[in-house]
Amino acid sequence: FSRLKLLQSTLAGKIDFKSTTSGQLAYMKFHVTGGPGLFKPPKHITSPITFESVKMVGDFTPNPDRITFQKLSITADNISANLQGAIKRVKNTALITASITVPSMPVMELYNYWPVSLGQNARPWLLKHIRAGLIKNGTAKLRARITLGRGARVGVEVDSISGAFSLNKVSVSKLNTIPSITNLSAKATFNKTQLAFGINSGEVGALRVSNGSLKLSGI
Repeated sequence: FSRLKLLQSTLAGKIDFKSTTSGQLAYMKFHVTGGPGLFKPPKHITSPITFESVKMVGDFTPNPDRITFQKLSITADNISANLQGAIKRVKNTALITASITVPSMPVMELYNYWPVSLGQNARPWLLKHIRAGLIKNGTAKLRARITLGRGARVGVEVDSISGAFSLNKVSVSKLNTIPSITNLSAKATFNKTQLAFGINSGEVGALRVSNGSLKLSGI
């Protein structure tokens, strides 16, 4: 895990641990807070993320190495996120399972946190067409593998991802023959290959639209 170097921050809190009779770590429990700081995922996943505060509650067991997060909360500019999950190391591979909730964030912040390699067709589409508004009640479940190669090389494979979120007062730029939509309210669901929108309401010029749908497949 040390080679990932994901978090740079000053932490404070409580750590309890047990050791074996030979002096090896047998178990560790932690409840710590920190910030401000920097979250640095591998470069090809997303850019470094500056945060204001972080809180981590969980435990660590060795052989095989496993970190379990009962709670991991991060607050950054215009966004807060909560995570529960685990990271288990098997040889040079870290197996990740996580459930993530994001209560609210500006739509434009999505591009700072969306992994570049995930949904390579949907990501540029959203970046081009969705211009303003809020994401509400975002949830996601994730299973992924991080493989540590030689030196600083890190490979990432997303085995599965699914979730949902709501859009509030979103603006969508012109789509081919469809004019721009403003004040869009919609609910979205997604998985590894599909992003689907159920449109509740919106405005096209002086006209109001409702009960529409949009589906992006093969993302």
